[in-house]
Amino acid sequence: MLIMKYAIPILISFALLLFLPQSFAQEAGCPLNDQLPSLEDAQNYILARVGPDDYIFRIYDSSEGSYRWTPDDFMNSSGGPEKAALCFVKHYKTIFRLNDPDNELRLSTRNDNAIRKDEFGNTHVLLQRIQGGVELVNGELAFHFSKNGSVNYFNGGYRSSFEASTIPTITEQQAISIAQQDYGMPASSTSAKLVFFTYNNTDKLSWQVLYLTHGLSPTYIIDAQNGNILSKNNNIISAGTTGGGSGFNPYLLVAGGVIVIIIACLVYLKRK
Repeated sequence: MLIMKYAIPILISFALLLFLPQSFAQEAGCPLNDQLPSLEDAQNYILARVGPDDYIFRIYDSSEGSYRWTPDDFMNSSGGPEKAALCFVKHYKTIFRLNDPDNELRLSTRNDNAIRKDEFGNTHVLLQRIQGGVELVNGELAFHFSKNGSVNYFNGGYRSSFEASTIPTITEQQAISIAQQDYGMPASSTSAKLVFFTYNNTDKLSWQVLYLTHGLSPTYIIDAQNGNILSKNNNIISAGTTGGGSGFNPYLLVAGGVIVIIIACLVYLKRK
């Protein structure tokens, strides 16, 4: 009887030690998340278009005005705007369709304005979607905080969680050589990095090659497994583009120059 008397409390305590840390770990470091609207309530104000190759958020305003997403000073409650945005995503990760936001989002490195304050005192944060440490082309999520630190709204288009290898078969130099062979002219400089690119509704590990020549900067997206060119353009318009775009053709420029020279010669001979 003495064993039974203490066995049940011990088992209950052991179970709590196993399961409670997991439930709290999801929002560790997010002290104000318990004051956010419930998942069911938040879903009434989010228009989320879930397409085969993207996930785009737009926010409804409530009938009583702008919906209050967070308490005041939410932006500074977790250590800054970037952390606050991640706390928000973790609270609603079912809506955002991300399994592990801490490892699937990071501050965008695309420009120096990933965190900026506008003339009205509002703060804007741009998060980059990553998978296994590799960026997704045009996979970004923007958060907009009011001057009092609450979330005004958020928007963006990006991919939800997926599984994919981050180990390429094609090397960086091979990818650059493929771009050079396609372009037909040597580059003044080149750079390449691994990215995920959505092609025919599939997330493909790819090399994003910037091929600089004569002031032009065509960008290639090259499949990192088989070397196929998935996209070729001066600017990547959308991660959902299914490739086949044509880059600048340097031979057109040469042909145009030749025509101008011939016309100039004919004019000169006619005047003589």
